[in-house]
Amino acid sequence: AIHNPDGTIVFCGNTTSNDQDLDGIGSGTGIQSGWVTKVGTDGEVLWTKKVENGKETSFSSITATADGGYLAVGKSDGSPFLAKLDADGNTAWTYRFQCTGTDNNANNAYLMQDGSGHVFLSIQSFDGNGIKDGRGNPLGGSALGGRDAIMMVIDPSVNPNDDYDAFEKKAYRIGVYIRFF
Repeated sequence: AIHNPDGTIVFCGNTTSNDQDLDGIGSGTGIQSGWVTKVGTDGEVLWTKKVENGKETSFSSITATADGGYLAVGKSDGSPFLAKLDADGNTAWTYRFQCTGTDNNANNAYLMQDGSGHVFLSIQSFDGNGIKDGRGNPLGGSALGGRDAIMMVIDPSVNPNDDYDAFEKKAYRIGVYIRFF
């Protein structure tokens, strides 16, 4: 959840509602959709938005962006998935990374900030296949082992579908190898 300076709170998750019970934005198809809600200082819902990708989608982490909007991360059809929303919760863009094998259950994706506007995205890779950007390039280089941690510095003001190289500022991969005797 995000605690905004004005006292409002923004949080994210998912819904499989097909009866429109989330203020009219539930998934009419029954497919899990990501959602983001903003509540006022009195707890009143200011807006609730769903984000769909035509596949099962959920969010696990959200952060504020310098332009007054929000960036949410989670998964869509098992792959890490980002959604940029404006200050009113309208979707500006979405981006789905590529992964296969046991990575195709990417529950461990989180967003962080360092206070100076840098946005960090961390993703855990579970197998040696690694996670790739939408163009098929491995994030942070070739996979190093069974479980790799990927840390990226990203610019959420850039739509990665338009200019991925400007979106991804840095990407690091840390390999973890455990051997039992």
